[in-house]
Amino acid sequence: MRVFLLRLVFLFSVLFGNKASAIEVYVQPLCFYTSSFQAYLETRLFIHEKGIQKTYLKDSTAFIQVLVTFYLRKDGELLKAEKLSLQSPAAKQVRPIIHAVRWAVSPGDYVLETKITDPSDPLSEI
Repeated sequence: MRVFLLRLVFLFSVLFGNKASAIEVYVQPLCFYTSSFQAYLETRLFIHEKGIQKTYLKDSTAFIQVLVTFYLRKDGELLKAEKLSLQSPAAKQVRPIIHAVRWAVSPGDYVLETKITDPSDPLSEI
């Protein structure tokens, strides 16, 4: 019975091991001004390959792909929304996705909401 249970746990971890891990993302919002005093909001993304389903190509290279949605709000009002599909370069060893988005904004308090989804697993949204 114990051997059967260990085999079952091993089989489950092999089949569903990637689904159990969460997407690892580092989001860094920055605000800066140019010499003409124009304010900009820049959001940098570092998306690690852990937790994202890899797509393998015929030449044994692989890549990851994510859907990113940004919502920028001021005083509860939606000012900007942007939806992106980002993909890492195909390589023998999958590399993380690094991306930046920049918007010109007026001075004030803003709320930035970022949603990241693995297109091959829509339930993995963070």
